[in-house]
Amino acid sequence: SSAGLVFDPQRTRALNDQSANLREALHTAGRIGRHDDRAAIVSGLWPLVVDARARRWFDAEVTAALAETPAGPLRQILVRLALQGQIGEFVDTARRQELVDLLAADDPERRAPVWGVVDTMDAAAEIYLARLAGGDREPTRKKLAEVIDVADRTNHVLDLAVAELFLSFSHLLDADLPTARDLASRAAASARACNFVPLAALADAATAFATAPADTTDEVVALARHAVELGENARWETSIRAAHVVVLGRAGRRKEAGGALASLVSLARDDGNPFMVFDAVAAAAALASIDGDPTGTAAALEHVSITRTPLATAVLLEV
Repeated sequence: SSAGLVFDPQRTRALNDQSANLREALHTAGRIGRHDDRAAIVSGLWPLVVDARARRWFDAEVTAALAETPAGPLRQILVRLALQGQIGEFVDTARRQELVDLLAADDPERRAPVWGVVDTMDAAAEIYLARLAGGDREPTRKKLAEVIDVADRTNHVLDLAVAELFLSFSHLLDADLPTARDLASRAAASARACNFVPLAALADAATAFATAPADTTDEVVALARHAVELGENARWETSIRAAHVVVLGRAGRRKEAGGALASLVSLARDDGNPFMVFDAVAAAAALASIDGDPTGTAAALEHVSITRTPLATAVLLEV
């Protein structure tokens, strides 16, 4: 059960501060052939899986441990870590398929709880493609509803939060704002139930974003701002910030929106991740659209490629 799987932001910061020592311990364990110890250390560092500061090294360590770990419960944990590193993202489908193949070889009867994560991510990709192609989203939403039911009955709270959030995104991409907001709010509550702060931040941002533009109150603005504070250093921080820019723009707070956009652009530029840059450009396009500036909107859209998360895609669809 993930009921006891508690995310501690302070522990995450402490782990990041010790990253050099942790990596040395991992490499030493690998060098002397203590692969089980290496895998166990990596699995104990699971809070780093959604931390942007650790992205460049933690994913590589999980991959290295996977290559050395035989089939069994420990490898299933590592596969889960690798998959959770892709929560909310549409990219790297080849990597996801590689992980799913490993999991299927270990667990052909699909008994491991991690299959809920797999089903959720697959459903998210299907809904995204169906939205672009104009296909029927309902069969895939039914899959997500089944994941939610299983996660709820088995008390896998983190899986429940993720599935609820992706179901929310499916409605958000269709501009069904009331349903999207209700589901995002539920996802935020589930994420808080296991204190998974980065996911709660993403769900709060989605809740604020799913509010109808005419209903953008001070309370909604405050929720979006709080999501930015909670989502600091999360892998999807730029998507949260992009939603915040749009919420401020809808509320007529143009000066604040401009400042929030400038901060987002600076963060994306300093990180150097192209997908973060696309999040920032999507926010710039959406804000220009809200401002009634077609020239600015078109100029921003010239620099947008694929957005990284469903929330950033919803921001782009704002245009």
